[in-house]
Amino acid sequence: MRASRRVRLNSARGAVAAVAVAAFPVGDAASAGAKPRNPEIKDYEIARFIYLKTSCGMRELTRVNPGGTPLLFHADCNNASAWPGGMDITCREPDDDRTCTVTTEEKHFKYLDLLRQK
Repeated sequence: MRASRRVRLNSARGAVAAVAVAAFPVGDAASAGAKPRNPEIKDYEIARFIYLKTSCGMRELTRVNPGGTPLLFHADCNNASAWPGGMDITCREPDDDRTCTVTTEEKHFKYLDLLRQK
């Protein structure tokens, strides 16, 4: 449903011009409840999550259970001192990347600090 109205605009010379402005609806009832065709989390979303949230330095990313719930991913890391066996990521909701968490703990070798010269 389109509605139009007249708006007055002042130009630099002081003349008045009338302009018709059409108001377009933001959405209709048919598209309001529509879901995306393929809502599953993409690999690039997990790669972005790894780069922004961890010090892994991802080398390779694999899906452990494609299409399963929860989604499981395994990433091989360049930072082998903190992630020697890689990292596992679990996404509880297959269509929402905000539910993804790292299930592998980062390793800290506190005794290596004793070898440093003070």
